Amino acid sequence: MTSPPYANAIDYVRANKFSLVWMGNPLKDLAVLRTGYLGTERHKLFDWDGFPTAVRRILQELDLKDHAKSGVLAPYF
Repeated sequence: MTSPPYANAIDYVRANKFSLVWMGNPLKDLAVLRTGYLGTERHKLFDWDGFPTAVRRILQELDLKDHAKSGVLAPYF
């Protein structure tokens, strides 16, 4: 809560894995939890039509150059 999310600088689940398990999160559930975090290298497919035009254009241009990075950046927006 005291640090802003970064687009891809920190794998929050990996950095906090032991704390998450200690607080009662089953180890097997961390992979699912990871998909909801900003900055994760694993990402969901997004419906880019829901983004504002300027954001959609940025993501589409990035997607042409680096598909993985556009998927990491999309949840940040």
